[in-house]
Amino acid sequence: MDDLTVANRRRLAKKRDAAVKERISSLLKGLETSKNAEEKTNIQGAIDAYRSGQIGYSKQYTLIWAGKVVDVADTYADISVGRNERLDRYEKEYGPHWLWFESPLWVHPESQAKAMRCAVVDRIAAPSEFGQYYINMVGHYPASAQNVTDFFRDFGNVMDWSAGCLKQDTRLE
Repeated sequence: MDDLTVANRRRLAKKRDAAVKERISSLLKGLETSKNAEEKTNIQGAIDAYRSGQIGYSKQYTLIWAGKVVDVADTYADISVGRNERLDRYEKEYGPHWLWFESPLWVHPESQAKAMRCAVVDRIAAPSEFGQYYINMVGHYPASAQNVTDFFRDFGNVMDWSAGCLKQDTRLE
């Protein structure tokens, strides 16, 4: 194995360890502020699973019931499909409790949630055949960019499709 491969593996291992430590830290804060016994049990179960290596830097969701890791799922949809049957099965096997899931720590950068800003302009429906079918066309801008008011100052008026025609509203000043 060449030096570059070894260096890359070490860098990846540090990244994985840092992600797990950050998640444990976040869970510890949640444990301190939680006021619900079932939630505390599941949070402590997640912490214990991370510390033992049962949950690691993976691409799967980890399902926790009554403080125990009970299953994994590849996608959130996999958790949702057959949800009632899953919950009934867990209750039968492990007793009454809550389901908790830990999201994957290994997430492709393009799959991570992006915060966006938007502005909603109130409309009053006019008595016409299309009055109730407003489609608000408002711009959105990445959260890291300038604020919404500046967006509208820079890029013009708020536009509104109403009754099949485009009209301009007043500027947000």
